[in-house]
Amino acid sequence: MPTAMTKVTDRSAPTTTPIAGVNAKWLARVRWVHYIGALATVVIASEVLNLALPAVGLVALIGVGAATNLAVELSRRTRQWLGQATGGALLLGDVALFTGMLHLTGGSFNPFTLLYLNFVVVAAVALHRRWIWAVAAFSVFCFGLLFFVEAVPLMGVSPMPGHHHGHGMNEHLYGMWVASGVAAAFIGTFVDGQRRLLAARDAELQTERERVERAHRLASLATLAAGAAHELSTPLSTIAVVAAELEATLTDPQLNEAKEDAALIRRQVRRCHQVLEQLSADAGAHVGEGKVWVTADGLAAAALRSQPGAARVHVTVADDLPALCLPERMVARAVRSLVDNALLADASGSPELAIVGLGEGWRVTVTDNGPGMSADVRERAVEPFFTTREHGMGLGLYLVGEVARQLGGDFALSDAPGGGLCATLTFVGEAS
Repeated sequence: MPTAMTKVTDRSAPTTTPIAGVNAKWLARVRWVHYIGALATVVIASEVLNLALPAVGLVALIGVGAATNLAVELSRRTRQWLGQATGGALLLGDVALFTGMLHLTGGSFNPFTLLYLNFVVVAAVALHRRWIWAVAAFSVFCFGLLFFVEAVPLMGVSPMPGHHHGHGMNEHLYGMWVASGVAAAFIGTFVDGQRRLLAARDAELQTERERVERAHRLASLATLAAGAAHELSTPLSTIAVVAAELEATLTDPQLNEAKEDAALIRRQVRRCHQVLEQLSADAGAHVGEGKVWVTADGLAAAALRSQPGAARVHVTVADDLPALCLPERMVARAVRSLVDNALLADASGSPELAIVGLGEGWRVTVTDNGPGMSADVRERAVEPFFTTREHGMGLGLYLVGEVARQLGGDFALSDAPGGGLCATLTFVGEAS
């Protein structure tokens, strides 16, 4: 089995990646708002409303929270993101400190118990689902704890159920507790779901941007190839005409060697024309070519046609493969590029070309016994204009990957079992 693989795939449906961490700057700002707001509330209640509050205890709790937030601010100098566990622990600590402040200001009778939901919202926006439920459950637990722990009276009124309040008030407070739990569950589920939908949409937009960028690159390559073909066609045609005239005038048997050279020039000029045509096609000029019915044997023959060294290639085609409706020239060029690489890598051996069925398409595998590729080279081999050859353009494997994407398949490079390289191209077509 292959031990390492580089793969180029086209993800038609984006996947939602879980949040890796919490933005430290964002979390610090949210927590500053919370603690500065709490301090402002204490000052207003004490100085403006003249309420008798345990200011020392409240300020101490606010100071603890502010100190942890200062640590978050300092950590931003070395890292912009906090881990999920750190973010979750900070929010759980905020819930505990907030519960302490409520305990000092009337307990369950304090109308600010509603703010427990703030922590659930922050968790739903920034944390993994398990942390959302942890913060929600801890908030509901702490709210319920206020019913059973003797709290500091607010405005001289005992916060304990049954003390100076009727049965209706007790039911109202317990109802608030249950309602806060339901609201926390709803908010956590809804916000987390919306965040995941947004993440999926962002992934889909990113995929589309990558497709557009690849199309632009192919259009640039096509323009470059067409320009080169146009600029070189005239001088090549001139060379071909002059070589033909020279060959026709060399009738003296003593000039046979010069005549053979003229014939060689004409053949090389034809070869240059073919290379320019293939370059233009490979760069994307035939991306919109029509589809035809192709058999696996026909594809192998088309890929090896006019291929130097084709006799060394061992071809294996699975039996009873249905014909597929494909852009034959485009796929054949992609397979020919893989075979050409295998022949160059395995100069004296016998590379193998195998075609087998794979679902609604085919899997084409080209394996050689050459030196193979290092992991770093294999990672970059599918990038445009990356090459390890002295005269290579670095487009062959990149364009093979583009063919795979256009046909709903994938392209992978991996280590061959016995050494060398294994290139695998899969694609989907309309079956006969």
